[in-house]
Amino acid sequence: MAALSRLFAFLRRLLRWVMYGVLLLLGLLGVAYAGLVYVNLEDEALLPGITALMQERPPQLAPEQNGYFAWIGVMGPESVPPHAWGRQWWAEALAIDAKPRLGDEPVKPAIQAGLRAGSWPKDGPCWQVERCFDQVAADRARVRALLAQARPTLERAEVAMAFSQVQEPWRPEYGLASPIAPYPRSLGAMARASFVLDVFEGRHQEALERLARQQRFHVAQAVGAVSMIDKMVALAYLRDLYLMLGQYLHHHPREALAHGALIEAMLAPLPDPALDLRAAIRSETRALLQLLLSMREQGLDWQSAVLRGLPEQWRGWLSDLFWLPFYQSQTTANTAYSLYAGYLEAEALSGEAYRRTLAAAERRRKDYRTSVLESLQARNPVGRVLASLADPGFNSFMFRRDDLRMIHAALTLRFRLLQEGTEQHQEQDLSLLQEQPGLVHPSTGQGPRWVEAEQALVYPAHELRRDKAALVIRM
Repeated sequence: MAALSRLFAFLRRLLRWVMYGVLLLLGLLGVAYAGLVYVNLEDEALLPGITALMQERPPQLAPEQNGYFAWIGVMGPESVPPHAWGRQWWAEALAIDAKPRLGDEPVKPAIQAGLRAGSWPKDGPCWQVERCFDQVAADRARVRALLAQARPTLERAEVAMAFSQVQEPWRPEYGLASPIAPYPRSLGAMARASFVLDVFEGRHQEALERLARQQRFHVAQAVGAVSMIDKMVALAYLRDLYLMLGQYLHHHPREALAHGALIEAMLAPLPDPALDLRAAIRSETRALLQLLLSMREQGLDWQSAVLRGLPEQWRGWLSDLFWLPFYQSQTTANTAYSLYAGYLEAEALSGEAYRRTLAAAERRRKDYRTSVLESLQARNPVGRVLASLADPGFNSFMFRRDDLRMIHAALTLRFRLLQEGTEQHQEQDLSLLQEQPGLVHPSTGQGPRWVEAEQALVYPAHELRRDKAALVIRM
């Protein structure tokens, strides 16, 4: 009995010391929590550049003159004109922008449920520019049948391309969760197949005139783009269009000379605003900053996705308790803006200065992410993590834009040589093209090499290009 009493006494003392230990641990945690809260009480003032950026609002084109609405309405229902459908989509998108949903998938406008499915099969011809001539030649009957099915899309695209002005309208509350405007993803393959079929059937003038309309539209689209996705969509269409023109010059040089005025117009120097990414970079930066600056009001509930299974009110409360005291919205916005500013600086430069500044911006971003992973800091720990995750990826967009510059420059040079060589163009030494200083790639500082077997200028494979492929420009 005495032994049992001693055991109970020992257990009571043990429990008492465990309780003291728990209380001490809670006290230490409380002191640490209070210390972290104190350290994070004072937020920074916003950088002047952020204030100016958040107040920007460019002048707007009158909606009835703006071909952008018709463009996003190309895949709308046939019963609604493309321009009218696009304006309705835009109105719904603005309403969604005003109600951000930080933790969820972007909400699509209700009208988007009426989009037509693309009528061009995945195994159809001309998805790849370099294979288009061969694929159409292999089965013209199938191409005619597919183009008959695609006629509504092609006709609605012609409506859009009849507009001389294109401007992506301003979205004052555009954010990272905003809906993305629809665009006709299969239109490029359709248009290329139609172009090549016309060429094979002798309608060179008609084919080139339509190609020229498409080129003018996408140049205007690139000039008027505000968001990065719209800018890159326009540049991607131009890239494929110029590669298609290069294929035409290769397969039909004599006919190209006969339609020299049309082709010269298409190869005119691209306007600077079409290739300049600064407006798009500023748009993406503004969207990110708007998100970072609104997180305290949103309660950071979007971060609480890790707390799955808990009722919504508990998720919000725990999120506010564990995230908000250690998040400084303006300090985080300043950090993110500083990481993005180097890309804006690079865009204003050229040559070696451009490459050096772009490399420095990339290094700064990667070093910051490494520092967040390798060291913990008491000040703004949540904001530091968020800023490190906000990877702009702008260098890949700039690289693809620079590819377009080289494609345009190479084709311009090729057509000039074709005009100078007239009937002897096939016997020219096209390997001399690789020595032209105007063909030095802005992002890499490297020129192309001439590959005789492919009759093409080839820029080396690069990790920033899709599939890390080489850039092949058929001549």
